[in-house]
Amino acid sequence: MDVDESGKPIKPKMSLLSVASDKARGILGKAELDLSLYGEDTFNIQKLPLKDCAYEDAYIEVGLKGVQAAKKPAATPKGDAVNNESMLVLLTDLETLKKDKKKLASEYEVKVSNLNEKVNNLQTQLENTKTELAYTSKKTRQF
Repeated sequence: MDVDESGKPIKPKMSLLSVASDKARGILGKAELDLSLYGEDTFNIQKLPLKDCAYEDAYIEVGLKGVQAAKKPAATPKGDAVNNESMLVLLTDLETLKKDKKKLASEYEVKVSNLNEKVNNLQTQLENTKTELAYTSKKTRQF
């Protein structure tokens, strides 16, 4: 971040936050955050609207404070690649979990349907057996 002699930012430093709830819900939306608004040792809370979100008027409240870095870290392309790779793995896992959940739900519905059909058949057989028993019992009394 570019700062003046006193250490205050001289231009905006925009960052994009991807907001996720958990693995089941995935990414809820994205919010733009201006890091230059967070001064050194000043705690600042902002209400950021979520973009690309299924929920209308959704927002996230972010509270941050800036801390002076002891030494400017060197940017490592390898680190960025690892972070991107990690995110891709997480997204792939999320998609796999969603597919597995749908498949299991479908299999469960089929099993429940089959069991309900068996129960209905058994109830029908029971009623038929009761009817036959009553008929047989009535016939034997007549003789």
